[in-house]
Amino acid sequence: MEQVDNQKCIDKICTDDDRKREELFLRELWRECFDDPKTYEDFYFTRVYGKNTVYAIKGRGMIHLNPYICKICGREKKLHYIVGVGTHFSQRRKGIMRQLLRRAFMDMYENREPFTYLMPADVRYYEPFGFSSISERTEITLERDRKQPDRLASGEEGMGKQDILYMEYKKLQNILNPKEQKQLYDKIDYLLEIKYHVFAKHDADYFELLAEEKTCQNGDVVFCFEGYFDIDNLLGFFAYSMEEAETYIEQNVFDDNIFSEQIYAVISRYIQTADRIRVIERFPFMVRIIDVLECIKLYPESFYSYALEKKRIQILDDEIFENNGIYSFYLKENQVFVQKRLILNPDKTADRGCEEWDIRMTIAELTDRLFGDLEKDRIFFAEIV
Repeated sequence: MEQVDNQKCIDKICTDDDRKREELFLRELWRECFDDPKTYEDFYFTRVYGKNTVYAIKGRGMIHLNPYICKICGREKKLHYIVGVGTHFSQRRKGIMRQLLRRAFMDMYENREPFTYLMPADVRYYEPFGFSSISERTEITLERDRKQPDRLASGEEGMGKQDILYMEYKKLQNILNPKEQKQLYDKIDYLLEIKYHVFAKHDADYFELLAEEKTCQNGDVVFCFEGYFDIDNLLGFFAYSMEEAETYIEQNVFDDNIFSEQIYAVISRYIQTADRIRVIERFPFMVRIIDVLECIKLYPESFYSYALEKKRIQILDDEIFENNGIYSFYLKENQVFVQKRLILNPDKTADRGCEEWDIRMTIAELTDRLFGDLEKDRIFFAEIV
């Protein structure tokens, strides 16, 4: 494999002038790499591209970083969702993706971002760079005979069944004032926080972008209410796209007290034009730790046993060298603390009998260990650019 040192010719595109100057090149490369309809390409470069940071090598490759405010165990953190990873067909297998990813990793590390995430076309592309799979694609199909009347059984004794009301995103904008809209989005965030450790904050900006994405995919975002168009009666929402005779439900977030069968009945009742409805319950996502110390600070309870036993972990990271080091854990007033000692040469073996570490992990192994402890099904990343 021919390796090319591209570090000196990587363009960081992050200002309006940069984006305007490079848009034509990036659009051409986007078409080369992805089989997107023109409407989706226009949506991306009109609505999403303007806030992203792009790393590109002219005529060779690019990666796009899409910023999201995410909630991690109740704390808000800015994370980047990696999209638009593409290399010109004539420049593949030359180390270009590694160079671009490494540059992006370093900028995210300097910003103290705990981790990044992406949805891979093939996990094998990203495993060599320290990414670890947290979910695989899972879906179920709803057939016509599963469609039910537009009513939902109440959990309260004596309440019987209540009508389900539907409100599309644009209708919601017209009916609810900004304060009411914020209350609705806050409730959805609350529903997400009950179920998940990690998720993108579903605020007004998020829903505006989600609705525009679904519109260009012949779909919509639909909010569901029980009995009345009132925030207290909000059951949840779903987002869908349509391709020919099939409909794809790409997000559905509902009150945890409602059974999934009832939720699917609510969705099926609304969408009556499709022959089949595919509900994507999990998308394939991978995570890569960017700053080890920041991750440990977010999840100290995951390292309690290490602190109790005063264990030391040696972390090996081939891409972000600053993560390489010995991490020593200890308890103080029953709280977990960590100290890091940088290793200049992580490959050097300590003398027999005087090892400076108890456990040795690669960055991918640490990611597996950390997010495995957190239960991977409690991490909510859904398809949105």
